[in-house]
Amino acid sequence: LFSQVQSYLAAKLPLPIDSVHWDWRIVGEQTSRVFVYICAIPREVVEGYRKPLKSLGMVVSAVEPQVLSVMRLFWPKMSLPEPVLMIDIGSQETAVATFDDVGIHQSSVVLSGASKSSEQLARALKAELATAEQVIRSIGLRNVKHPKTPLIHQAIKEQLIPILTEAQQHVVYYNVQPHLEPALIKQVLLLGGGSLVPGVAETLAHELKLTVMPPTMRLTIKPTLSPQDLSLLACALGAAVRGTMAQQAREEEINVLATHRSFRQPKHSWIDKLKKKFSKAKL
Repeated sequence: LFSQVQSYLAAKLPLPIDSVHWDWRIVGEQTSRVFVYICAIPREVVEGYRKPLKSLGMVVSAVEPQVLSVMRLFWPKMSLPEPVLMIDIGSQETAVATFDDVGIHQSSVVLSGASKSSEQLARALKAELATAEQVIRSIGLRNVKHPKTPLIHQAIKEQLIPILTEAQQHVVYYNVQPHLEPALIKQVLLLGGGSLVPGVAETLAHELKLTVMPPTMRLTIKPTLSPQDLSLLACALGAAVRGTMAQQAREEEINVLATHRSFRQPKHSWIDKLKKKFSKAKL
């Protein structure tokens, strides 16, 4: 199976396979099919994180995509009984992903975010960036009697257009792909600071014709976090949860620094060990 996964990745990846760190995991099986989640990250991207941490005397033990960290925070397993669309609106980028019965079915990033709306509004109003950001956070997409309301709405909606386009593409892609248990996407999980702008969640839900899923953790954290804090810290919290897992469970998680050939360590007989020792001595 490892060889098949490696061959598939080498054929589909737009980069040479030796220029990326990658890992894979079985997320579902049927009589004639095995569903595998594959993650690949360019080596230069990984090193961009490892080098500064190494300078601080820290060793990176695991690297995974942020959507996997988010998924771990809200669901106990990678396979979900009902599909969910996730939109995490950051300051400069927005992560979009589809979670379903085969795990993370698709994930992508859109170069659009809350800060870009503030920058656009600051230029339109010829105001300080901090002022524009405060206006967006207080008024948002609400119909407030304000002389600059049309400009405020325009700045926000222009950043939502590429996010909506990407989200709609995810839904279409999901509907034409094979599943263990076919189902319709009915909920959207909205995260990130951009999702907290007044009116954004309602607008996205309306345009996508989906119900907003409340961000409820499957774990208890003390002191209790507000829904707003949970929305902002979801990725970091999901990554932290990995550190609390038992060692075997951690090893079964995606980690591009350790490509998994098998989740089970093969048992070698004393004859195999002797042959291996002899082979090394001969070399």
